[in-house]
Amino acid sequence: MRRIVNRLFPAALVVGLDQGIKALVRARFAHAGRVTLIPGALAIRYAENRGAAFSFLQQRPGIIMALTALLLILVGAWLFGRREKSRVTALGLSLVLGGGIGNLIDRALFGFVTDYVEVLFVRFAIFNLADCAICVGALLCAVRALKKEGP
Repeated sequence: MRRIVNRLFPAALVVGLDQGIKALVRARFAHAGRVTLIPGALAIRYAENRGAAFSFLQQRPGIIMALTALLLILVGAWLFGRREKSRVTALGLSLVLGGGIGNLIDRALFGFVTDYVEVLFVRFAIFNLADCAICVGALLCAVRALKKEGP
């Protein structure tokens, strides 16, 4: 039981924070335009992403939701079905799971994912906390896998 709680906690934390921040952004920033937090570096800018990463598959919301659900089932099965010994891999999988669930909730409730983080010093997509959790989680898993197979 303790193992399950330890593995679910990061995912649950990401989902809770992600949904709370997105609700705040939808309520306060939907019509605000860009709100600069750090001049030349970071801003909040409300955006509705109806596609997958970088607005990919925008015209196919059903496919995006089905693929996301399938991937989340696979990540969950890997996280809980295996005796994963690496805490780094378990944390990475939990972050991916939490971020995926956070974005899937948005798609199911609103038909889009609420994005709000805009990096100002490079031309890049607007993103959210769930996206960050997915990227960090995948990076942790990749680093652990490379370290395992390294020299």
